[in-house]
Amino acid sequence: MKSRTYIKPIIAAIAAFAVCFVLCLYCFGRFDAKQIENLRSEVEYLAKNEIVTLEKSLEEYEQINEVWSGVVRAEDGEVVDFEEISQQLYEKNPTINAIQVEPDGIIEYSYPKNNDVIGIDQFKDDDRKDEAEETRDSGETVITGPVDLTQGGTGLILRSPIYIDGSFWGFSVIVLNTPEVFEDAGLDELTGEGYIWSLLKEDEGESVVVDGSEEAIDEPVVYSAEIGSRTWTLAIAPSGGWESGIDSMVHRAVSALISLLAAAGAFLIAMLIQRNKELEVARSDLSIQVKALAASERANKLQSKALEASKKANEMQAEALEASRKANEAQVEALETARRENIMQAEKLEASEAANRAKTEFISRISHDIRTPIGAIKNLTEFAMDDIDDKDKLKEDLEKIETSNKFLLSLINDVLDISRVDSGKIELNPEPYPYEEYSSNIRNILGPMCSEKGIEYEMSEEGNAGGVIVADKVRINQIVLNILSNAVKYTPAGGKVRYISKSENLPDNKTRFAFTVEDNGIGMSGEFQQNMFEEFSQEYDNPQREKGMTGTGLGLSIVKRMVDLMGGTVDVKSTLGEGTAVTVAIDFPDALRDERYKDLIKDTDAGDGSKPHFKGHILIVEDNVINQGIATRIFEECGLSSDLANDGKEGLEKFSSMPEGTYDAIFMDIQMPNMNGYEATSAIRALAGEEAKTIPIVAMTADAFDEALRKAEAVGMNEYVTKPLNVEYIEQILLKIGLREE
Repeated sequence: MKSRTYIKPIIAAIAAFAVCFVLCLYCFGRFDAKQIENLRSEVEYLAKNEIVTLEKSLEEYEQINEVWSGVVRAEDGEVVDFEEISQQLYEKNPTINAIQVEPDGIIEYSYPKNNDVIGIDQFKDDDRKDEAEETRDSGETVITGPVDLTQGGTGLILRSPIYIDGSFWGFSVIVLNTPEVFEDAGLDELTGEGYIWSLLKEDEGESVVVDGSEEAIDEPVVYSAEIGSRTWTLAIAPSGGWESGIDSMVHRAVSALISLLAAAGAFLIAMLIQRNKELEVARSDLSIQVKALAASERANKLQSKALEASKKANEMQAEALEASRKANEAQVEALETARRENIMQAEKLEASEAANRAKTEFISRISHDIRTPIGAIKNLTEFAMDDIDDKDKLKEDLEKIETSNKFLLSLINDVLDISRVDSGKIELNPEPYPYEEYSSNIRNILGPMCSEKGIEYEMSEEGNAGGVIVADKVRINQIVLNILSNAVKYTPAGGKVRYISKSENLPDNKTRFAFTVEDNGIGMSGEFQQNMFEEFSQEYDNPQREKGMTGTGLGLSIVKRMVDLMGGTVDVKSTLGEGTAVTVAIDFPDALRDERYKDLIKDTDAGDGSKPHFKGHILIVEDNVINQGIATRIFEECGLSSDLANDGKEGLEKFSSMPEGTYDAIFMDIQMPNMNGYEATSAIRALAGEEAKTIPIVAMTADAFDEALRKAEAVGMNEYVTKPLNVEYIEQILLKIGLREE
């Protein structure tokens, strides 16, 4: 009887368990599928981002490789200054292993120098013949590797063809250290972030594994891109797989628990129904009324317990539903976080692309401006060789070469100044600057410029200030010279340029240094004035502009940056065809009224104006033969004799081996092989004897950045001159270190 009593409740419980278990598994399955789909989307974006980063990194080195292509074409097939240019590229890019130039495919130039590779013919080398022919025939850069390098290690080889007038000339090659390339691209970080990955490169129809994890990758996300005429593919997957086994077990356990609760509820409800039927039968039987009442009482107790169990089951079900709701909220929050991260990645990618576009535009513009004077110097040098017997023509050729040289040097200095200001590394050196000295400088600058062009000029004063301001003389002169140069340059012959001083005394012991430069030249349009302070901006379509007029387009940009750096203002008013007025105003301390600066005021008497004479014997430490000749001649014309050393090590040996008092000063280059100028200076200062501590050491370098000046001072150098050497500035240095003949 009992077995028959529980059949229906057991069937109901089994049915409830089965239905609930299937529904729970279905819901968790959908949840897991959505998680895997989101994870694959994230990994697909990561793979694309890594490949794009690698592609941009290699494209940057392709642009660097084009430097030699441009130099060779500019020099009509001649390789000039290979060591100097390659050294600069090599030191600025630590990832570069070697730089090579290969005329007709034969390695003739290699930096760092490696005699093991010099003379190798790429078209006859079995390992590189196919890539060399492919590069030559396709006319495009080809990236090969990783390969075992002759100089040791593995590397990627970027080979670019060089064509001159449509004919194949040879190759320019950059060899990159493979581990550092992939490290810069961020591939090595993937393993630490919980991924297994493999980077493949298709080479001659075969996919070759370049780098990656050792584990096998199950169902990877794959992303490919064309880089350097090769297909590069990144295969990536989570190290723990797409679906966690632990999560699956938890989902099954939760499903079973919920199903058991549902089965218990169904069983109890079925039992209650069955018991109620039994009670109805008992009531109809009066003979067993007592027993029926007792059974009814027991049934009520059982019902109460069942209801309590049902209540607990309902509470547990409610808790499970609440947990499910919180899990859904967490999933929504995770999706929102992923969306925000995707937006941030997209913004970073856009910023990177914008920076690359700006860099490309800058390189294009500066390349054009640099090639123009270089081309002129090259052609005029050839003319000078032809005119060697015609003194007048030779003088004219040399004067034009000097003009192009000044333009090129001005361009480089302007670009360096803009770079210093933008990077916040420029330093102002304030010192007392008497108004009489400043006014004399302006008159000496403006007068010859206007006279040479046939322009009338006028200098007048409207302010009430004279005295002595405390300012950076060099930067003040640079601001005024740029403005005056533009006024004279864009004012036709017969015009007029006017300089008006508007300086005035201010409270608190300050002077407002102010002036206006007016001209009646070609003027500027309103549209151009909107961007006249931008780098390289020139109004080429101004109808008043003379044909063939050249310039860097950096003058006003430098003026604006320098004035802003000093806390001043620049105001420009211009009308097309009528002229321009530029007003500058900057507040400076007045050394005559401010007690802090009175002791710094120097005697401004210029002396009798005679050219100084010098006497002494110096040591010139310079590795470049041409620069040795230039320096020797300049110092001979100043009256000094000299010895030469080809690098820092030789300079140290010569100084230490000579008797004390042999040299009156040392002029030291910075970038040299074996031992550079900083190392040589430190070694000299560390020698025994008083002379090693006190002999004047002057740095000679083409590095015009403030960091180089500070480093020179730190190692014990007394003065600092930049190349190309300026005779007047050299004479000032010689006066400072006491080599003037009494």
